[in-house]
Amino acid sequence: MGNFSATDYLETKIRTGVFCRQRYFAARGKIMPINTEELLAMLACPRCLGALTAVIRREEPAGFACKVCGVVYPVREDIPIMLVEEGIPDVKWNTDNPDCPTP
Repeated sequence: MGNFSATDYLETKIRTGVFCRQRYFAARGKIMPINTEELLAMLACPRCLGALTAVIRREEPAGFACKVCGVVYPVREDIPIMLVEEGIPDVKWNTDNPDCPTP
């Protein structure tokens, strides 16, 4: 068995935890919203590995912001897109999403 990177570890936790539960509930016709606190405990900024803050829209996460890097990683179809190249600069996020500015 090889060594796992921090990204591999987080992806495994997400795949086996949150998303398996989403499939379980979806198969039964139930909706399981993203548990924001659980995601914040598992996720880290892919660029600096720093802590993230949830950006909330209508009581659900619209993205996860890294204050150190000044970017927001969006949530699309209830899935956080945690790729460095998908990070949106704070200024652009706040301009495009005035209803849910970064904290």
